[in-house]
Order: sequence, then structure tokens, then C-alpha cells
Amino acid sequence: MRLLTPLHQKVSPPKSLEQITCKMGTNGDPSYTISSLNSGMTSAISTAPPKPLDLKLTKELEELLKSHGIFETTAEMTHRMEILSKLDLLVKNWVRDLSIQKNMPPSVAELVMCI
Repeated sequence: MRLLTPLHQKVSPPKSLEQITCKMGTNGDPSYTISSLNSGMTSAISTAPPKPLDLKLTKELEELLKSHGIFETTAEMTHRMEILSKLDLLVKNWVRDLSIQKNMPPSVAELVMCI
């Protein structure tokens, strides 16, 4: 069973979370960038870049997870993201239609599609 995506693969998080991107350097060491998309409900525990020990432990954890076949393939990740995108659109359309049925002005109900 594969559940996780490696950190070096960029995945679009929900807008209420911080985006963490990781690029592998020419020497094989990762370089992390943290950018806040929205402050969300609570603030971050830390926005400091990872320490060398953090990077070492992350690499060891990734190797362990890879050896157990935990990471999803790029094809699996793409399929999951496509399904989630379709589900998101389905829910937004349902909320818009229900809002119109409950006498909300269509122009206001269309705002649901922008959320």
C-alpha cells in the first residue's frame, strides 16, 4: 500500500496551509522553501529553515519509507489529484445549486465557485 508522496515532489496543498517545496541540489542535498499561502487557524510552530540534523533525519526517513514501498508513484499522485479536483468541482456545483434552490440570488451563489 502506498500512502505518502516524497518531499521532492511538489504537491499543491489546500490554500489554508503553508507550501513547502523541496529542490534537490547538484550535490544531492535538499533545499527547502516555506511560503505561507494563508495564515490559517493557527500560526506555524516554526518558519525557520531545517537544521542539518533535520535534513539528515528526513533523508533517513525517506529511505526507510521507500524501502517499505510507502511512497506513491507520480502516476498515482496525478490520478489522486485529478480525482480530488473533480470531487472539489462536484461539491462546489452542488453547494451552488442548493443555494439557488434555497432562494439565494444566482449571482451570490456563483461566488461559491470562486472559493
